[in-house]
Amino acid sequence: MIATWLFFVVIGLVLVVGLLFGYFARQILANQQLRSAQNEAKRLLEEATAKHEEMLRKA
Repeated sequence: MIATWLFFVVIGLVLVVGLLFGYFARQILANQQLRSAQNEAKRLLEEATAKHEEMLRKA
């Protein structure tokens, strides 16, 4: 009886720890992807601004 009860408690704790780990891992990955996309957007904007200024100088 106690072994069965203890088994379910351990399974529950493992499940909670796994869910928390998955949640935080997903948050970290999402933040990394967001930063990567922001850096790419910044790079593209700087490139477009440089091309725009170059075209204005030629005109």
